[in-house]
Amino acid sequence: MRILTLLLGLVVAVFMGCSDSVTPFEQSDFGATAGVASHAKKPAPSLTCTITYDFTGHLGIFDDAGRMQVWDGEIHGDVEGRILWWFVAGGGPPNMPDAAHVSFYEARWEIWDGDALLLAGDSGGSTALPPEKDGIWRGNGIVTEVSAGLEGWMDRPVKEGGSVNWDFPYSGEGFFRIN
Repeated sequence: MRILTLLLGLVVAVFMGCSDSVTPFEQSDFGATAGVASHAKKPAPSLTCTITYDFTGHLGIFDDAGRMQVWDGEIHGDVEGRILWWFVAGGGPPNMPDAAHVSFYEARWEIWDGDALLLAGDSGGSTALPPEKDGIWRGNGIVTEVSAGLEGWMDRPVKEGGSVNWDFPYSGEGFFRIN
């Protein structure tokens, strides 16, 4: 019935020559009018990259917050540089049981260009560990730090994931995207 009312109101407005009048759609509880929607701010495009990474958890490197560096890799695409993941205590690396299981992680990620920190944020996710197969991981997060010129990426959501080869030294490849 609501659709019929909206269509009827639009037809009446068109036939009556009321192009400046308010249509039922604009009066509705959808939260926005057609005029406002056409002027809505469009979000910046996604920052999309491929990543490769190597396990560094066995090196015992910790940051000032007590997080352990677990992965060190390269990032290529819309941003180029080095990417690091620092896991919170108890957030990785996973143990290696004989049976399949899922482990969870909480981490800080950082993207560097030489000695300059470009972007950083927090993420969390899971790693599926099928027996005798590569692991598969997926995570979500948010950008919490940006360098000058990258302010538009602050507080944006992050998607990350990939595969892990569990033959030591562990390594993998995947994707990293800021939406």
